[in-house]
Amino acid sequence: MARLIEYLRQWIDIINKFNYCPFAKKAWDDDRCKVIMVEDFTLDNFWSIVSEECMIYDPSKHDAVIVAALTDDEIINSAQLSGSCDSMNSFLNSQNKDLWLLKQHGDPYTLVIIQKITDLDDASR
Repeated sequence: MARLIEYLRQWIDIINKFNYCPFAKKAWDDDRCKVIMVEDFTLDNFWSIVSEECMIYDPSKHDAVIVAALTDDEIINSAQLSGSCDSMNSFLNSQNKDLWLLKQHGDPYTLVIIQKITDLDDASR
């Protein structure tokens, strides 16, 4: 878990440097990010955790929930991750849930980040 936390810290510094996400650094620095490492990386485990975190998401406690697993293209590749997040986002939207999933697929981690869509919309303005 310590390697994941260090990776995320560095990753957030990079996306902040290039202004890809205007509030990621503040949320991280203010300890408003919940991080979950999926140790037993199967599709079922990964998406069960993402789904559960969407159901229990509490914006009074966290600005973002990051679900991570060591990247394994034999379990989920970039295209599959993208399609799965798109499907989940469509479902969340149809349920009027104020959530949006962002994804990152690479070495060494596959990430799904759960955030309030209204926060993302406000920040993009």
